[in-house]
Amino acid sequence: MTKIKEEVSFYVKNTSNCDGLKLTTVDRLGREWIGSEIALPFGPEGEEHVVVGWTDLFGGSPCTVRVFK
Repeated sequence: MTKIKEEVSFYVKNTSNCDGLKLTTVDRLGREWIGSEIALPFGPEGEEHVVVGWTDLFGGSPCTVRVFK
C-alpha cells in the first residue's frame, strides 16, 4: 500500500504572549491527535510543560490543540 504524502501549512500570529511564526509547511507523517491541552517534555532535563490552544479573538479564550508527527 502506498501512502500519500500530505503537507500542512500553518502560521502563528504575533501576540503579547508569543513572537509568532511565519507561514510554515511541513509533511504530516502520522495521524492527528486533538484535545484541549497536551504535556510535552522540553529541554535537556525533559521538564514537562503543558501546552494549551488559545485564540486572541475577543480577549482570548481556550481552543483546540492539534498535534501530529
